Amino acid sequence: APGDRMLVRASFKRPQGSRTRGTFDYPFHLAVEGITVTGFARSPLFFARLPNAPKGGAATLFHHAERLRSHLAEAIDNALPQQNAALFRALLLGDRSGVPPPLLDAFKGAGILHLFAISGLHLGVIATLLYLLCYHLLSRSENLLLFTPVHLAAVCATLPPLLFYAVLTGLNPPVLRALAMVFVVAFAVTLRRITSPSTLVAAAALLLLFFNPLRLFTASFQLSFTAVWAIFMLLPLIRPLVKKRTSLLATVVCRTAAALLISIGITLCTAPLTIFHFQRFSPIGPVVNLLVEPLLCILALPLAMTALPFLLLAPSLGQLLLEAASVPLEAGVQLAQWAAALPGASLRLSAATPWFGGGCLLFYCALGLLCSGTFVTRWGAAGNRAGRLSAPLLPGLLVLALTPLFFFHGGPETGRIVFIDVGQGSSTLVQTADGFRVLVDGGGGFFTRNLGERSIAPCLWSSGISHLDAIVATHSDRDHTGAIPFLVRTFKPKVLYLRDIDEDDRAVTRMRQAAA
Repeated sequence: APGDRMLVRASFKRPQGSRTRGTFDYPFHLAVEGITVTGFARSPLFFARLPNAPKGGAATLFHHAERLRSHLAEAIDNALPQQNAALFRALLLGDRSGVPPPLLDAFKGAGILHLFAISGLHLGVIATLLYLLCYHLLSRSENLLLFTPVHLAAVCATLPPLLFYAVLTGLNPPVLRALAMVFVVAFAVTLRRITSPSTLVAAAALLLLFFNPLRLFTASFQLSFTAVWAIFMLLPLIRPLVKKRTSLLATVVCRTAAALLISIGITLCTAPLTIFHFQRFSPIGPVVNLLVEPLLCILALPLAMTALPFLLLAPSLGQLLLEAASVPLEAGVQLAQWAAALPGASLRLSAATPWFGGGCLLFYCALGLLCSGTFVTRWGAAGNRAGRLSAPLLPGLLVLALTPLFFFHGGPETGRIVFIDVGQGSSTLVQTADGFRVLVDGGGGFFTRNLGERSIAPCLWSSGISHLDAIVATHSDRDHTGAIPFLVRTFKPKVLYLRDIDEDDRAVTRMRQAAA
């Protein structure tokens, strides 16, 4: 259990990652988390629990929070079917380990995976609910209304439960970023020192980088703060749309247009970073977010958050609330799966082409011009006018950045052979001068999971390869064919060559089913 001290007999070594281009940098990920050594124990007999664990201090708080998190996860599993329970564990506790991989891929394809991570959006919803509750309770006191700024007291009262919830979810990097932003905003509100959005964003970023400068180079840090900048950048364009209109229909239409504008702006501003880090872009993301976010964040999330304490105090009532929250959750999941199956819903693009860097430079130059009009208030009307004039240029410059990725895939002038690092296994890419691409084998060791998705496919995508002409399996051993079913479904080769076909071989059966 969390907080127990363990004695472990293990072999230790420096973290090692794949040397294949475009793959996940595991050693750097561990370095960001402060881990420099990994260990491997060969038997459960090499673990022993030590008595007399020390008590007191911040560590005990974290241990109690982890134990409470485990109890809540177990209660969610007991209250709901497996898939819904896994989704609510991801939505409420930040644990995505139980979400089926095909469902995760559908969320990625629809551009809504961020909705199932504890991030600023979730903490914003929770902070708003807590603030409204605290304000309602505090405003019922006549003495507080007369002698205390109730809105400031409500802001301060919101912070402790929000901090505890952040600890409960494990203080993952997205949670830390959102928490830092909330505390900076609360501090500025308390001191009445709110000046500009850029000051708040910069203060939150510097606060996080002060404790861990390596986070600057992580995809989540870059995407999170770019998205926040995009929202603040669009505020001058959105304010006229959110004003109350004379009719209800006009108000709904204008506010829906404002939400769509925010979603499109975030997608456009983060698109270069998304392509650079993940070789993927979802053009339907803004529309799907506009449809799914209300279901998850306005309907499912508040109900599920209300259910959390009742799961421990009154399990039957907590289960009832979770079942009610499952209705909008299932609707959002079905909508995401339908959207991900649409043609062109998710595009695999490469940032390796030299055209990409120049296009992104133009794009962010226009973005900086727009930011100057939005954030630099001392420029007055001239700065705002420059921002408004540059706004229409942003989509065009992004298209300019991405167009070469669609039309210029030119292969090497001479043939090449790439030996992909898959550990104990074999996978080789053969590419001829005329662009014919063949992958020979695709497998790794027994302990290597999801090799095609984690290693081979990113290597191909980072090289600008979105399809293969042929895949060759020299024989059916796992270290040569384990990832081929995934690669066949993803890269859709024209021909699949199998040697020594054995109809009873399960590996051959999986490859043939994938190619069917």
